[in-house]
Amino acid sequence: MPVGTSEKFGGRYLKPAENHNHSSWHCPEMFPLFPYELHGIGQGDLGLMKRTSLSTGKDRYKTIAWQQANIHAAKLGETSLAQRLNSKKMDNGPYRFPAFWPHNIDWAPDHNWGGSGMIGMQEMVMQTHALAGQRGKIRLLPSWPKEWDVDFKLHAPYKTTVECKTKSGKIKFLEVTPQKRQKDILIMNER
Repeated sequence: MPVGTSEKFGGRYLKPAENHNHSSWHCPEMFPLFPYELHGIGQGDLGLMKRTSLSTGKDRYKTIAWQQANIHAAKLGETSLAQRLNSKKMDNGPYRFPAFWPHNIDWAPDHNWGGSGMIGMQEMVMQTHALAGQRGKIRLLPSWPKEWDVDFKLHAPYKTTVECKTKSGKIKFLEVTPQKRQKDILIMNER
């Protein structure tokens, strides 16, 4: 991908195209973070993606429809931003039923809105991406706020299941199946 340099963003960042005179809320310059997972916590150049996120301007904070700023914040480990964006993303829509989000882009209810919201929430509690050819670690709570209690059971690669419960910022229960994958667990933002 084309690279630019800017003191405003703190150095090198990815550009959406070599020559462009418009911006797209799709933020293709963030695709190496999500969905392609070439960069992220514990892999590649996380700083490059943080600077690239800054370069997206106001799109860094958008939460409508399937916009992915909430996912980006979680995958960058930006806890307070992920908390704010995912809370807004998962808020109720204007219709009679709670999960009927508005039709800013496609239709009502906009199920893409909730889908990207759920991905963002999951990335806040567990990230399993790995560099190509590597088994990778299971990163727990990489951008989960300490003041939010959570109780989850999620599947990870290699037929692994992770169950975790936190209360008041402390892990109260953690079970990894199969147990041999316990060694691959990294608890981020140690409580």
